[in-house]
Amino acid sequence: MATLHARRRMQLPTGRMARRAFATHDQDRFVRDRAALSSNGSLATLVSDFEWHHRRAQVGATIGRWTRLLREAARNVDQLSASHAAEIAYFITKSDFGGGDELLPTLFDKTMKEWESLGGMQLHRFLRSMVHKQELVHRPWFFTIADTLTKRHSHLQLNVIKLIIEDFAVIYEYRYEPLFRSIAETITKTSHYLDPKGCVFILHAFARAKYRHEPLINALLPRLETLMDRLPFDLQCLLVRSLANLGCRPGPELLEHFDRTLVPPLLVEPKRGKPTQRQQPLQQQQDEQQDIHFVNRGGCMSDEWDEGDNDGSSKPIDGGTVPSHCLTWVADGFLRLQHFGPVPALVEALLKRSDELNYLGLVDTAVMAAMAGGGWPGTRGAAPPIPDDLFDRMLHVLTTKCIERIGEFTPSVACSTLEMMTRIQKLNPCSPPPAAGGSAAPLPPLPPVFVTFIHMLFFRIAALDARNLSTFVTALHRLNWRRYEDECPDAVLPCGKGRRFATALSRLVAREMLRKLEFFAPSFLLHTAALCCQPTLRLDRVETEGHRELIVELLDRCRVMYDEGKLTRDDILRVDYVVDIWKRADGGVSRAYCPEPLHSFLTKCHTGEALHAALHTTPNTHTSGLMGERRAADSH
Repeated sequence: MATLHARRRMQLPTGRMARRAFATHDQDRFVRDRAALSSNGSLATLVSDFEWHHRRAQVGATIGRWTRLLREAARNVDQLSASHAAEIAYFITKSDFGGGDELLPTLFDKTMKEWESLGGMQLHRFLRSMVHKQELVHRPWFFTIADTLTKRHSHLQLNVIKLIIEDFAVIYEYRYEPLFRSIAETITKTSHYLDPKGCVFILHAFARAKYRHEPLINALLPRLETLMDRLPFDLQCLLVRSLANLGCRPGPELLEHFDRTLVPPLLVEPKRGKPTQRQQPLQQQQDEQQDIHFVNRGGCMSDEWDEGDNDGSSKPIDGGTVPSHCLTWVADGFLRLQHFGPVPALVEALLKRSDELNYLGLVDTAVMAAMAGGGWPGTRGAAPPIPDDLFDRMLHVLTTKCIERIGEFTPSVACSTLEMMTRIQKLNPCSPPPAAGGSAAPLPPLPPVFVTFIHMLFFRIAALDARNLSTFVTALHRLNWRRYEDECPDAVLPCGKGRRFATALSRLVAREMLRKLEFFAPSFLLHTAALCCQPTLRLDRVETEGHRELIVELLDRCRVMYDEGKLTRDDILRVDYVVDIWKRADGGVSRAYCPEPLHSFLTKCHTGEALHAALHTTPNTHTSGLMGERRAADSH
């Protein structure tokens, strides 16, 4: 509104006149007038300029004008309020032109000092921009915001809460469990105010974090079941995926409804030609760039649900053509639910539209390939749901498209995709069991898709959080990484300026683990410690920046968490198991150099004294919130 009034004061064109001005020679004059307006001190206009020019498709948006806006923001950064800084940072992270990374730390720091003054939508944009650029952010900032929102979030609207909870779901770890529990209790009490679209989004956010809250599910799911026929087509597809990730097994009637309503439209051949606005990839809008403006007026999820306009039926988009991400949602959901009947036909339809997949669709394809390949615990012992010839075509599409679009992957998504692909025996046939890790058999060449992901993560490993680091260590263990790094480093490590980088990837992983040691959940910490002792990695002897051996640091962190009451009885048993692996790996040599507090703790775990003490203490509040973390760690 402020921009509209400013245009009128300066007699700038609006509406149809503005579009006509952009289409003629008046375009340069229009942009020059707006630049003059922003330079005259209107910071709100500067924000609106960022909002207009961050998309390449906008009329008048060029790389030159975007660069000038970045310079102007850098000059006026001291005058920006917290809300203006949050908005500008958000549009910089969403920009099609790139750049601005040197300005983002200043904007983040300025916003964080007064973050409590932000409105709900501005807080969401601040969180989303920090999630996209985690390597530029102090991670304790997330904990500070989460702790405050745990105690005080009732003033926020539900449509803002669902966006904020999705931001934290992307980076979920055990420290956010109180926030998710508190918000789940709030939504359970006020769920009657949510429309069905909001119910699906809430379930999707909790499913993404793999945080299961029974009262919330019992409050939202029955309401959705009664309105299923009126729910938009793409939201039904998203619901299938969310239920599968939450571990909710739908009843026979609901599965029959999904088969009858979703599968036939998904198998329809797509219309050829340029995709319309309503066929644009919704998954990117929902999973990466979700914004209240998109929820209210953009994308195919936006306005499908309307009490006045909806005719009470679920229809595919654009008269029979559905977005490709709906295929991945439903196929992935059916595989997780072990509802195998429609899966081969859905995968066949997906392969015909492989050119439409963005990187998030490739992630779903990797998950489906891992499940169909027999490496997924949930389908172990079940008949392969995908024929061999179809599975081979699926792997070909997956490997080629991942290499082509590696630049679109974020570090966390690339890490999880790499881990999923190492489960597939046809891609990673040399993956040895722990006992066979020291085999002297010749190493086969590492597949190019693995090398591509490893090179990408080599340079952006600082952006990985504790859970991603545990996932990355799991993938390296399956690849028998120690032998590749020792025997043929030139073939697997990146090169720069004609030579291979001197720093080994193992040392980089150890350094990041030590930097983020306090952020590991107990289950991931113990899982990572066990892998570090394996012959395929042997990170236990790595010393970085004057620290003790890595395994000593990991076990000492377990001791600290035990003193803080964060270890459960199962965790204490796992500590003794990890120590046993460590002793077998080096004959107990390194344990002699443990400091006295750690040596005493390990002795208590071995004799059962620590377990006996845990049996007579009140269960701590962290136990219930770690269920999702434990399921994820056990699946490795």
